[in-house]
Amino acid sequence: RRLSLEDARFFLGELVSRGDAEWDQNQQRCLIYWRRPAEWGGLIYDWVESVGRNGTVMTVYEIRLGEETKGEEFFNLELELTLKALADLEVTGKAAVFGTERSDQLGVKFL
Repeated sequence: RRLSLEDARFFLGELVSRGDAEWDQNQQRCLIYWRRPAEWGGLIYDWVESVGRNGTVMTVYEIRLGEETKGEEFFNLELELTLKALADLEVTGKAAVFGTERSDQLGVKFL
């Protein structure tokens, strides 16, 4: 069975309105979240607290792909989703992200 384009757009639009998905800039593709960015941020912050990294600076690379995070649920999380999760932590006052390029080289200080 197939959905019509109109039905698919409606279905995806509902997911987007609930925060469970996000359209690209042209609304041609839709990223459906298994976990919302805020949930990924919570997992990252829980790990930071459990290993005593509060007050330290890490790179996004260390968070996503570092030796310390192997085995964590967020290990190897897509870069853009990791950045959204960290942005959520920034809004809630749990982290400060610094740097100019959206890359693994950004710094993150956990508060």
